[in-house]
This record gives sequence, C-alpha cells and structure tokens, in this order.
Amino acid sequence: MVIANAEGIILWVNQAFTRVTGYERGFAIGKSTRILKSGVQDKNFYESFWNSLILTGHWSGEIWNRRNDGSLYREWLEIFPLELPGDNRYYFTVFQEITHEREILLDIQVAGKLQASLAPTPLFVENLFYINAAQKGLYSVTGDLYDYFWIGDRLLFGYIADVMGHGVSAAMQVGAMRVLIRETIHQSATLEQAMDRLNTSAGMYLASGTFAAAFCFIMDFDTMKFRYVSAGIHSFYHQSGTQFQKIQVESTYLGITDNGDFTEHALQLQPGDKILLMTDGLYDLMPSSLQSIELSATNLRDEFETFLGQFFLHDDVTMMIMDLS
Repeated sequence: MVIANAEGIILWVNQAFTRVTGYERGFAIGKSTRILKSGVQDKNFYESFWNSLILTGHWSGEIWNRRNDGSLYREWLEIFPLELPGDNRYYFTVFQEITHEREILLDIQVAGKLQASLAPTPLFVENLFYINAAQKGLYSVTGDLYDYFWIGDRLLFGYIADVMGHGVSAAMQVGAMRVLIRETIHQSATLEQAMDRLNTSAGMYLASGTFAAAFCFIMDFDTMKFRYVSAGIHSFYHQSGTQFQKIQVESTYLGITDNGDFTEHALQLQPGDKILLMTDGLYDLMPSSLQSIELSATNLRDEFETFLGQFFLHDDVTMMIMDLS
C-alpha cells in the first residue's frame, strides 16, 4: 500500500511495499512514485491513466513496475482518492504482484495448445467412413482425451476418456492415460483384456482418490461390427436411418477397484449409420433427444462450437462422431 500526494510524492508505505519493491520505507518516503516506473508503458498509457483518475476518481488495471534492483514485475494496481479536510489531494494505492500468476497462466495456455496438438486429425476413407471429434476444456487444459487409429488393415480402434477433476492436475494425468491406452491395446487380445490392464495401470498412475472413465471400441469394417467396452461412460448414441437410440452400458470406473466389471458388447452396423460418443460433461447439456441437433463428422468442430455457445460449461466436454458411408 502507498499513500501519495497529487504530485505523486510518496508520503507513506507499508512493509509489503518494501518486500515487493526492495525500497526501504525511509528511502521511499519523499521520493516520487516515478522511482517505480518501468518504461514498459508509453506516454499514451499514462495520459489515459491520469484522465481516468481525474474524471472518475479511480483507476485499476495491470501495470509493469521496476524494483530497486532493476528487475521488472507485473502488478494489479488500484488507486483511490483520499477524502481529507482541506484542499490537499491525496491518493491511496493498493497493489498486488501478479508476475508469477501471469507466468503460470501463460504456461497453462501453452500446455493447452500442446495438448490440443496431440489430438488426431479427422480420418476419412472414401465410401467407407468419416470419423472426427471435438473437445472443449473448462479451462485452457482439459481432463478429457480421445484418439483413433488403425490396428489392422480393416480394424479401427478408438476411445474417449475422462479423468476426474479439471485443470492442470487432470491434464497431467491425461498424458499418462494416453500412453497407457496405446500400450494396453497393442498388448491385448480383446477389448475386455485391454480394459482390465488399463484398470490395473490406472490404479497405479492416477492420483490417490481419483478415477477415470473410458469407452473403447474397435470398428471391424469386414463384418461391419462395432465392438465396444465401457468403464464408467454409461451410454452412447446410435443412429440408423430415421431411428435414433441411446444405448446404455453398465460398468465400473477405472482405478476404483482391482476387479472391474468390463464386458465387451457388439453392435451390427449398416452403411449410413452414425455413432456418437461423448464424455459425461456433455450429457448434462444435451436435450432428451439429439435428433433435433444437426451434428456431422464432416463439420463437427465448427458445429460443436456453435452448439456449446448456448451453454455455460461446468465440466470438460468431448464428442466423437463416426459416420459410415
């Protein structure tokens, strides 16, 4: 905290001022507040600053200042006039250093971009299928993940998953889950076996007290069978012609118990069918029937953003659509 007169001469500072700026109270008092000037803000900034202060009697915002040792720091600054008897004008300033908070925020934003870059691009095979997915985190990073890739000439493996929680801790666990799923699917003979192994690994790699949900599938284009196993994602949607149904799947979450109940199921598909998978953050936003929503694999990411624009998110959300030709 700082008290200064109308000319910007420092009249009083507290101990926190000394701790942040490095200027001792005895040195700072009597000096101009210009001793803190960083040179980062230009003349126009300070003109706007003073105009606001004179017209409204208040200013708040981010500003760069300079410590006694010459190093720069970012602060959130608020200035108020002090109403005192007489004609003298004084200003009361409160500031909080936010340099580290800003650095952390920028790091999280970079991590979010890196996380998004790991997501697969849409996959299209003419006269066969189109698969695409879209995702939006509650914060810059997300605790959801998805992927799809070939495990044979005519076998497509894919999944969506959701790690408990939001933000950085969930995002870090997502990285481990992505590696674990890749490893288990290549080392397993069946989807049930893959999910059992993933459950065992999740118990070791997930943070204590957390769990994850997942839905894994293999699309066999020779038999047109959609084989799937769930771990905590209890439903998905199947559209065939004009029929649109929600398919329920009972299962346990990953990382809760050593003996999870993971059962493989199969659904016979036809050309023209559509499969929609989503994490639970999206189910709460969905109307009772999805038939009124125009979502396709071809333009999913743009349509998804438009759809989510109607809602205030409370969770990370992910949707995957597979359109069969």
